[in-house]
Amino acid sequence: MDLLRLAQKSALADDSSGPKVILRIGNDTVLISQHMEITGTPGLLHARHALLQDMNYRWDAAESDCVSEWSFALRFSRDGEDVIIAFDTQCNRVGLNGTERTGPFMPDLMRTFSQKSDEWEKRLGNGNRQQ
Repeated sequence: MDLLRLAQKSALADDSSGPKVILRIGNDTVLISQHMEITGTPGLLHARHALLQDMNYRWDAAESDCVSEWSFALRFSRDGEDVIIAFDTQCNRVGLNGTERTGPFMPDLMRTFSQKSDEWEKRLGNGNRQQ
């Protein structure tokens, strides 16, 4: 599993350090600014389980004019297939890469995922960071 740090496409437009991987989340285009291998770090099984539980989504939430801030994503890989779930911490939404599918996520759970992503990154230190 990988933790991906995301940046708006415009934020890295002047960066000439090489090709960037582009994700399409809903109607937004974002870039992967960093990725870190986090397989084996504590909490991943619970994180995956939380993403699979329908009760963790707010399907009854009204659409808002919130401006998206896709800040990180988790990439799950299995049998050569990748699934990337991005987290919009500004609007409490998750989105599936390559689709227009986004969904409202429970705010408390979004905070937990955001804190865990920071914790996973700190636990790894700079040794496993890749661009």
